[in-house]
Amino acid sequence: MYPCRYCLTTNTELQHVIECCQLQSRTRKNYQEQVNIVKTDLSQKSHFGIRYESAFNQGSFHIVDRLPPDVMHDLLEGVVPFEMALVLHELIAKKLVTLEHVNRVINTWPYGPLDKQNKPVPIPTTFGDRIRQNAGRMWCLLRLLPVMIGGLVPENDVHWCFLMELKCIVEMIFAHKISQCHVSFLILKIQDHLAAYQELFPGRNLLPKHHYLLHYPRFMSLLGPLRSAWCMRFESKHAYFSRLAKVVNNFKNLCSTLAVRHQLKQAYCQSSESGFFEQEIV
Repeated sequence: MYPCRYCLTTNTELQHVIECCQLQSRTRKNYQEQVNIVKTDLSQKSHFGIRYESAFNQGSFHIVDRLPPDVMHDLLEGVVPFEMALVLHELIAKKLVTLEHVNRVINTWPYGPLDKQNKPVPIPTTFGDRIRQNAGRMWCLLRLLPVMIGGLVPENDVHWCFLMELKCIVEMIFAHKISQCHVSFLILKIQDHLAAYQELFPGRNLLPKHHYLLHYPRFMSLLGPLRSAWCMRFESKHAYFSRLAKVVNNFKNLCSTLAVRHQLKQAYCQSSESGFFEQEIV
């Protein structure tokens, strides 16, 4: 089976292919060949990961090279909470920090005006294999954790350095602008990070989202900064409707209710000088 949307790496190969040069990318040609096979043999759907030819393949647009990855779900809701949990377990086991101290710092930290809206919540005692935060809070925690507890951890601690490398990779991927030379540097950073993961955590398999990181540099060169195509803004807009649905508590023709209330809010914001800053209006 080929679980990746962007290449022909199998489930077995996904665990040891950690270099971009080893990837066989999906192309328009091999995509069409696989579509033709699926048309004649429906049992091949699960093998190629293709059920039928996409209706979006029109003109110059093709899904194999024009659908950007979503860095919010891959990183902030995938790789980052998973790896941060692994590192915290190691730091606690080494008795460099305690979970009580980390939570106390999280609760008492003087967050700036931009971070207050995404202030991380305390980490549960049994946080398992990932830190449970939403994407905004996870991003805030990753940025501030080095300042929060960095003074308690030796600079040469291998697990701490591993987390700092992840932070560096995230900052490069989330950049509004990035040069081609930095994209080339990012390739090496990602490959080194995956190699370090396998060395530090040999009993842990790579996540599929770890593999997706290998495709990021190519899509950044092809489509530009991936931050421009992430789902963060869509999720933020959807959060308004989620809160509103709970407030109105009326589910008869809910779509009409949400549409009317949304338009009323937009009218208020456009007629008020400070309306667009009123985030809590529902």
